[in-house]
Amino acid sequence: MKNIGAGRTDIVLFYGAFHIVIECKQEPKNALMDYLCTRYSVQPAEYGATDLPVGFLVVLDLTPKTRKALLHQCLRVTEVPPAEPGGRPHAVITVRIQGNTRSPSYSATPTAYRRRRRVDQP
Repeated sequence: MKNIGAGRTDIVLFYGAFHIVIECKQEPKNALMDYLCTRYSVQPAEYGATDLPVGFLVVLDLTPKTRKALLHQCLRVTEVPPAEPGGRPHAVITVRIQGNTRSPSYSATPTAYRRRRRVDQP
């Protein structure tokens, strides 16, 4: 995993009085959505204390791949219970971004791609 930051990055987007905070993580071992939502959803929900109605979590999936996931397999909305009794629950939108995938041209035309590679090799 070269050139992948070990820390975290938070992205803040401002639209007038409305703002969005996106919590960014990386996951090298377990890319199951249940795991990602359970492990990482609490921190974006904590931004609710600053009156953010929805938290966003983006996880870079660095696990080895044999195939690309479909879009609906990479999105989930979860409800995180309030930190204190009587508090309001928070919604967290989790997006899994697949890393470690082959190039789009390989997926689109694998036979043509392999033929091009054979021609390019000495």
